[in-house]
Amino acid sequence: MKKLTAILLTLALLLCGMAATAQSDYTYFPESEDYVGTWYADGTILEIVHMDDDYNLFSCVVTKYASEREGVRWIYDSCAYDDVGKALASLEIGVKFDVRFDENGDLLSSDPVYYEDGAATFALNADGTLTWTDFKEAPGENALVFEKVERYVPNPVAAYEGDWVADRALMTIEALDDVITCSIHWAGSAFDEAVWEYTCVYDEATGGLTAPENGVKRIVTYGEGGDVLSDEVEYDDGAATFVIDGAGNLVWTNIKEDFVEGPFEKAGGLTDYSGVTTMDRAEIEAFAEKVRDAYLKCDWATLAPLIDYPITVVPDREITTPQDFTAYMFDKAPTEGDLAAMAEEDCRDLFVNGEGICLGSGQIWLIDVNFDGVAQVDDPLLRIIAIQGVE
Repeated sequence: MKKLTAILLTLALLLCGMAATAQSDYTYFPESEDYVGTWYADGTILEIVHMDDDYNLFSCVVTKYASEREGVRWIYDSCAYDDVGKALASLEIGVKFDVRFDENGDLLSSDPVYYEDGAATFALNADGTLTWTDFKEAPGENALVFEKVERYVPNPVAAYEGDWVADRALMTIEALDDVITCSIHWAGSAFDEAVWEYTCVYDEATGGLTAPENGVKRIVTYGEGGDVLSDEVEYDDGAATFVIDGAGNLVWTNIKEDFVEGPFEKAGGLTDYSGVTTMDRAEIEAFAEKVRDAYLKCDWATLAPLIDYPITVVPDREITTPQDFTAYMFDKAPTEGDLAAMAEEDCRDLFVNGEGICLGSGQIWLIDVNFDGVAQVDDPLLRIIAIQGVE
């Protein structure tokens, strides 16, 4: 009711202010449509949307980014065009609050609220720019001049940065000093891999990354101890594109070799375990360290009580008890390649998907056996559901 009263008061005051203009028509002014769209000024984005035709009301949302993940937002839900002042105006109904975003720029949270009685105007200038004047925090002084843009993303490359995995391929995308690099390592076996390396640019038209014929493909082979035996360049003029699809996965189009690979799923620093367990992050990663260390030492007796039985050990042996597992694994050991992959695992920000939590490049998978996919039905309990790479 308070909000509705404020809006009606706004309309009444504006109508009174426009009464001096004989030909004014409050319900529609063609000039007001020029405000609709996206505006940008010094790390601040303004979105203006036409909300209501009957009263010609507009929503004006200002977001000032402190970083790509956080900022401050002002919302003026019911601005009206003032034909006397030649501006969109909001009288004491603006809300100011903090906001946080995820890696894709979607809103995560919007609090705390600083106030709900902000007043402001948005006025077009002769040169096509727009001035926002905030009367709440600095009356008549807090003005910012915007330019109109097609669209605005605070850091469009941020969503691409990090590690991505698909089958036996690991892709790493990094952005440093305006240089975007993308490398893909695709394991053929424990002793060879194909490596692609690109320097990319962000393509505003597609919202993806493009590598214009600068990609290098190498074939690398390794010895028993992991030493590089050969590293041969297959080509150095590869073109490719990288695009995040509607599901948040990444698709790699290798134009040079005419194939499309994906979807790659995001791994690494942005991993969220909440979809598979409510266990504390530190506890999850401490458990993972224990499992990793035992795997590297072939300490099967330590792993035995941490398994969710029955478990199938590659190639096709189903084991039902800790005692049988210890006996079966007595003379087994991971391959050199699998040992190397697990040795590189730091057990921080582990890759996770609907199947569980992954260690290495898939050598070990964990699940919370008391999490039903939606909620925690009993106390969190991590267990091993897959052990691979042993022979």
